[in-house]
Amino acid sequence: MDQGVVLIVDDYNSFSEAIGLLLSKAGFEVLHAASGRKAKELVIENPEISLLLVDTTLPDIRSDELATWFRSHAPSLQILFMCTDFAHARQFGRGNSIMKPICVEALIQRINTLTESPKVL
Repeated sequence: MDQGVVLIVDDYNSFSEAIGLLLSKAGFEVLHAASGRKAKELVIENPEISLLLVDTTLPDIRSDELATWFRSHAPSLQILFMCTDFAHARQFGRGNSIMKPICVEALIQRINTLTESPKVL
């Protein structure tokens, strides 16, 4: 069952791979990027990506700058930020963020909710 394509943007490869494996088992196609630069390349090369799962502490770019780039180059993409502290969660809003450590069931539910409705800017 194809649930859509999710791009995980996180510089911790073991975390990214573990979440990707779980999402794959739930029916999602998963791509990985360890940097903002690579995420931009993958979004341009793969217009079928429907959701970005983005860590808020990337080494090469601030997550709000990356979100601005995504929204200008691929406005239909949904973005869900993975946060390690409540300050980041408040910055991106409750509906656009999920706290680490991540509960996989909650993550899948949030992804399904975000990808069922069109993006509103």
